[in-house]
Amino acid sequence: MTWRDVDLGSCAEILTGPAFRSASFTDNADDIPLIKGDNIGQGVIEWSKSKHWPSNDADRYQRFLLSPGDVILAMDRPWVTAGLKHACIRSNDPKALLVQRVARLRGGNGLSTRFLRSVIASRSFSEYIKNIMGGTNVPHISAKQIGSYRFKLPSLDEQLRISDFLSDYDDLIENNRRRIELLEQSARLLYKEWFVHLRFPGHEHVMVVDGVPKGWEKVLLSHMCDDIREAVRPNDIDPKTPYIGLEHIPRRSITLSEWGRAEDVTSNKFRFRQGDILFGKIRPYFHKVGFALTDGITSSDAIVIRPHAFDLYHLVLMLVTSEHFVAVASKTAKEGSKMPRADWNHLKAFAVTVPQKSLREAFHDAIAPIVAQLKTLAFHSRTLSIARDLLLPRLMSGEIEI
Repeated sequence: MTWRDVDLGSCAEILTGPAFRSASFTDNADDIPLIKGDNIGQGVIEWSKSKHWPSNDADRYQRFLLSPGDVILAMDRPWVTAGLKHACIRSNDPKALLVQRVARLRGGNGLSTRFLRSVIASRSFSEYIKNIMGGTNVPHISAKQIGSYRFKLPSLDEQLRISDFLSDYDDLIENNRRRIELLEQSARLLYKEWFVHLRFPGHEHVMVVDGVPKGWEKVLLSHMCDDIREAVRPNDIDPKTPYIGLEHIPRRSITLSEWGRAEDVTSNKFRFRQGDILFGKIRPYFHKVGFALTDGITSSDAIVIRPHAFDLYHLVLMLVTSEHFVAVASKTAKEGSKMPRADWNHLKAFAVTVPQKSLREAFHDAIAPIVAQLKTLAFHSRTLSIARDLLLPRLMSGEIEI
């Protein structure tokens, strides 16, 4: 097997985007989405955060159109607690434009783009980026620094074998992600059907007066759950304790399957228990809210919500993760200079129409299997991801041959 030491810049095309005029941005989904650093997570693109560029002005930016297989990397704040902010353009992604302070990478000169994805996803590259970031307010990297990364490059045949092997892991993780998406959608639809449209089991025989079914009662959210503020210092707990920061909480997903470790943080945090609901306070319109899969600690910029009773759990979960509740949290947020924050004092006074215990238990019986499956899929994906990340450096160093 032939391996050679190379600089990334000698065998990959590295392109950064232009500075688009923000005054011309649109929210029209028919226009072309712009890939900014804020769009890029750890291996994913959050398309919902995209601004758009008028389609009738796209011709002069043809050079910056992204294609399936392209690897993109945030250049401002490229590394966060959750990991390196990078992603790959997929075949079913919309046509998009690269913008300033985002790098697009393509393979060349003996480096396949598929293997390039593994290079960028490697722990070695992530640590390299983490250590070279400059700037105090906004940590950043340059295209020259990206190109200076050195690694061992195998032959094209070996690159193909390694990429095929790793893609099996990636395909399983992606399949789990899609299944999680569908399961979460089914849970939301069931909640809407029962508690928004009031088409719950037996609704045909229940009288509704002023929008409230007979036997239901209106209560404040504070009568159903608490805001838990159990402060803890990271130095006082096991350094391997799961830590969920806002950067780990995905948008519009109720399954919190990513986390770091307590050893990654220094300031005081809040403790949470498995099943607690974490609500990202900063810019609540980002819709970062979901349930924890494990015990751990979280940012003080998250609200830890714990329902009072077992039969209330899934009702509270689906309520506080709903579009309507997030919209209320956004509307009543405390305005900061740059970052409005959700205010629990307002949210706990949110009026909720609660059914009788028998219907709450029926809803629990309907939603609990979905939540259990979400946990199973999320843990499976974590196991696959950890196994892939352990294999990756050994494959790329030639220690393991395929």
